[in-house]
Amino acid sequence: MAINTNATERTRARYERIAPLYDCIETLAERRHRLWRKRLWSLVEGPRVLEVGVGTGKNMSYYPEGMEITAIDLTPGMLERARQRAEALNVSVDLRLGDVQALDFLDNRFDDAVATFVFCSVPDPLLGLQELERVVKPGGHVLLLEHVRSANPVVGGTHGHAQSPGGAHHGGKHQPAHGGKCTSQWSAPGSGGKPGRGWNLQANCGA
Repeated sequence: MAINTNATERTRARYERIAPLYDCIETLAERRHRLWRKRLWSLVEGPRVLEVGVGTGKNMSYYPEGMEITAIDLTPGMLERARQRAEALNVSVDLRLGDVQALDFLDNRFDDAVATFVFCSVPDPLLGLQELERVVKPGGHVLLLEHVRSANPVVGGTHGHAQSPGGAHHGGKHQPAHGGKCTSQWSAPGSGGKPGRGWNLQANCGA
């Protein structure tokens, strides 16, 4: 499956433009997101962990101790701010430029992979999930926190059409979401499975 390079470059350019202002733009939303981030990272077992779409490093405060964490982002401007935050928090993390649609890691490299509010911006989220399957060991976990559309038709109509690849769909069937956030835990199959077809999904959705 080929990467849509034009869409990927547009995504990179958009986040590069807003990188200097990103944390300010997200100030109000982040007050709601903190609890969800903490909850998601409490599920990480490690010890080798990949964070996809590290952005400005908002998850760093929730990194569990004793983990070997590699974090990637598509955008140099975001990654520079993540480096600054890691230094300020004295967090040990291997920060790299990278695209979840084409990960520069060997197969079965990580025990867990984590992404928060990332896949709604990935041009080909299925390709990204397949790459996570490749680099996460059999029996490992892919932990996602994404915006989803509420099952409530009144509320859902205001959320747009962005859905969580893990929390909203599994095997072609809609997973009911009860609010605007969803944490999803994929357990990698023993061999050969594809996201949504053979992976074990645990979803925890709420407002």
